[in-house]
Amino acid sequence: MALIDYRDITHHTSLALWRIEEDEHYYCPRLINMPYSLSISHSKDIVAVIISRSEGVGIDVEYIHPKVQRVADKFMSDEEMKHIPENGDKTKSLILHWSIKETLFKLYAEGELSFKEQLWVMDVPDGDRGRVNACIHTENKLLIPVDYKIMNGEVVLTYSFSG
Repeated sequence: MALIDYRDITHHTSLALWRIEEDEHYYCPRLINMPYSLSISHSKDIVAVIISRSEGVGIDVEYIHPKVQRVADKFMSDEEMKHIPENGDKTKSLILHWSIKETLFKLYAEGELSFKEQLWVMDVPDGDRGRVNACIHTENKLLIPVDYKIMNGEVVLTYSFSG
């Protein structure tokens, strides 16, 4: 399954090879000696990459899988759980929340955060694509818009820019 066809993007971008290293403090990749922000995600056979010259970035991709229901209490607040449907969309909704929080974590890139207590999805996602407001709660509350797309009913993609 191709999420982006190479032929569709070649007229919008240039191709290049860059060296990356893992940031030893925050466990995220960064480009060596380059003025770009980078975020990478993968799930099984899918890879998602976002690069920006002017803004911090975060991206996540996840296959929708029911095992997320077993660990939801580790990353979902009680308030967020109130908005999760009990019907067949429960798994999709939980994966979407997880993915949004992963995107926020990568965007923040300044150390440890509690997914349950410091990363909040403020809006209830509606439909297979859109934008929700989310919050990184540290010394300050940072309200961050996060875009999402559910592809073929089986993959969730979320991404955000800090600017």
